[in-house]
Amino acid sequence: MLVQTIMRTRVGRLFSGGITMPNLCPVKQFHDYNSLVQILIDHGLIVNNRSTVENFLKKVNYYRFSGYFLTFKNGSNFYPDVTFEAIEDLYYFDHELKVLLLKYIARVEIAFRNAISHHHAEAYGSTGYLKSDNFDNIHYYAQFICNLDKTIKRSNDVFVAHHKNKYGAVFPVWVAVQTITIGALSKLYDNMLTPDKKHIAKTYFNSSWVYVSSWFKSVADLRNICAHWGRLYNRPVSSPKLDGKKYPPAIVKRNRVFCQIVAMYNLLSKECQQSFRDEFKNIIATHPNILLSHLGCNGDWEDYLR
Repeated sequence: MLVQTIMRTRVGRLFSGGITMPNLCPVKQFHDYNSLVQILIDHGLIVNNRSTVENFLKKVNYYRFSGYFLTFKNGSNFYPDVTFEAIEDLYYFDHELKVLLLKYIARVEIAFRNAISHHHAEAYGSTGYLKSDNFDNIHYYAQFICNLDKTIKRSNDVFVAHHKNKYGAVFPVWVAVQTITIGALSKLYDNMLTPDKKHIAKTYFNSSWVYVSSWFKSVADLRNICAHWGRLYNRPVSSPKLDGKKYPPAIVKRNRVFCQIVAMYNLLSKECQQSFRDEFKNIIATHPNILLSHLGCNGDWEDYLR
């Protein structure tokens, strides 16, 4: 009763003041696993073994799985001859790709934490990050300090407790950057003074800070999709800044995941780049029916991951 009252109150607030309630479709009703399999069959999917599909749906949410139907459907129905096994293979390809990307995103993230903390401590001292003059925008700096303070207060990490007890909660920059999210780390880099951004980009990533800033933000976005096990295949994503001559937009599509993979790849060390290529190649070989165009690469992917 309380929940219904709250819902009515919220709806009333949304549509009060003479605003007309839109003509909404009714919310879909619950279906058991047997019914969900029948829905797939009714829409033209070839199901060779109902129990196999039911067992799969018991492990993977139907709604999550349905995102992988998109490239196999014409309107509400599946194309002729589409099997459950084909979509299942695509799902597992996407899963394996996310696992691979998380592995190498971690390399980039750890390298970035080190690069920022090492340079900033060398240039301004271990607590120089507590001075707003050492950053570009005071508003963004204030947001960073506020968020850092909240993160430290709710942290149960041993190293945080150690610095609270022994050093009066004064954290050197190389400790502070270990507590923040990858998104906050990206914003911290963006708000550094331009000479500092240039130094980090050139010294650690051998590139322009403008590219490095965009690439790392893209990597942060990619990490969040992967960490929540969102779909990568044929999904619109944010686009990093890429050299148009080196990565022609007609071949490396700007709103699909391959452009983000390129951004991540460019932030890896040479050794990591080689191992990533090998592992990426192996995943593709294991799933030969995958269309790389749905990842956003309309050419030979090896030409753009060198």
